[in-house]
Amino acid sequence: MLDIVTLTMQGQQIMEFGAGNVGDRKSTYGFLFNLGFKALSWSSKKPESVALSTSMAEYIATTSAACQEVWLSRLVADFLSESN
Repeated sequence: MLDIVTLTMQGQQIMEFGAGNVGDRKSTYGFLFNLGFKALSWSSKKPESVALSTSMAEYIATTSAACQEVWLSRLVADFLSESN
C-alpha cells in the first residue's frame, strides 16, 4: 500500500537595499524554500552590480527567487513522476 503525503513548497524572499555594507553600497538578498517543514533550498547573495534604486534591487532579488522556484518545482515534479 502506498501512503501519499501532501507536501507544500513555500518560499520567502529577503532583500536589504544598500544599507548592509556602506563601503560598496551593494544590496543583499536571499531566499528560503521549505518543502513541508524542512528547508529545501536557501541562498544569500550580494549581486555583482550596484542597484541604482530599490525597485531594481527588488527586481534582482525577485528574479533570482523566481528562477529557483521554477527549478525546484520542476525537480519535485520529476521526482513525483518517476515514483509513479
